[in-house]
Amino acid sequence: MRWALLCGCGSHLEALDEEELASEVLTHLGLEHPRMDQQQEAQVRERVAAHSYRYECVEAIYAGSAEPDEEFGLDPY
Repeated sequence: MRWALLCGCGSHLEALDEEELASEVLTHLGLEHPRMDQQQEAQVRERVAAHSYRYECVEAIYAGSAEPDEEFGLDPY
């Protein structure tokens, strides 16, 4: 499972846990939004807790031997 947050500028920030995500957000604010870099770390952590989401990366979408074209392609007849 990974944690992610979408910034208002459209940047997708992600990390392995909420703690690391808060650090990523602070770094992003410092580099991309210097005016917002004034936010307190506690405010950033509250925002991460309220607006982040968890997701799971799936390595193999197609299990078995069927390729996507074979399984969902047009019928030849």
